[in-house]
Amino acid sequence: MKTLVVILLAIAVHLLVTHFFISSYNPFVDEFNLPKLILDVLVFVLICLIINGVWSFITKYFKKQQS
Repeated sequence: MKTLVVILLAIAVHLLVTHFFISSYNPFVDEFNLPKLILDVLVFVLICLIINGVWSFITKYFKKQQS
């Protein structure tokens, strides 16, 4: 369940960053652009790792507060 939520949040953040803040971003280029695709995948994985780390930190913090 946590993995699904992390992936969905990462997709939302990735779409938000690439389509709203980078106005020149166009994933549908005429030719196949492998470096742009690799960069997109790396950014997506980085966002997943950041969200996962924040999630783990928050859950550990709240478990510590309850005990």
